[in-house]
Amino acid sequence: MEVHPPEHPLHTWKDFWIHLGTITVGLLIALALEDAAQFVHHRHQRNELEIRLHDEALRNKRIVEHDFKALDAGMSWLLAINHDVQAMRASGGKLKLPYRPGPDIDPAQQSNSDGYQYLNPSNAAWASARDAGILALLPDEQALVYSRLNRVRDLVIDVWNASNVKWDDRRAFEARFAISYLPLRPDLSRMSDAQLDEYSSLLMRDYIGTESNKEVLKLYYGTNEAVLAGAITDDELGKAMYGALRQIKDNVVQPPPVTPEAAASKP
Repeated sequence: MEVHPPEHPLHTWKDFWIHLGTITVGLLIALALEDAAQFVHHRHQRNELEIRLHDEALRNKRIVEHDFKALDAGMSWLLAINHDVQAMRASGGKLKLPYRPGPDIDPAQQSNSDGYQYLNPSNAAWASARDAGILALLPDEQALVYSRLNRVRDLVIDVWNASNVKWDDRRAFEARFAISYLPLRPDLSRMSDAQLDEYSSLLMRDYIGTESNKEVLKLYYGTNEAVLAGAITDDELGKAMYGALRQIKDNVVQPPPVTPEAAASKP
């Protein structure tokens, strides 16, 4: 912005005040236009950010709904494997049981080596906005609920990382008795009674870790649903979180208990 000197000399106070007034009005107009342009730019940025966050929440809704199915299938599979371990233990190691393949929930998705797929919800839009310093463009209450959602996601990741330790422990044990490695398939008949007991314990630790994954995902799902519905208070988020814990049921197949008679009757 430049202020030019008058084209003609100022001979009277009237000329001076007219020139000063012209400059002042011009400056005020320029500043108003600059503020208006910045306001429009920020509003555009905010609208784009709100769309990205909303779209990410919709994607995460689909991801978590997929994860619920995958985790249920994974827990059912772990219980089924443990059932076979208990049957082998009860038979005195005489059974010839094929190792059960992991459930195949969605062949289009990348699976872990047990066959069931698990994906973590994304926070790419939130993290990008945070790093760019544009979260302040959101209304305070909207920024608050997305911040709470991101914190619950952090909890999901923490629990998932902890459960991965249990998964790794089980897989390392299975590798000691493997008849194939891709995919990993242990031979239960090569395990002693003590080793079968150890394997059963590892399977149940993995089961509990997987169950914990689903519990925190329920909290995340409820929070995400509240955000999508336009929640703006912690009270609304809390009700949605714990409502999801009560309403979302597990769909885990429970195998029958193992008895020596039932184990002896298996082929």
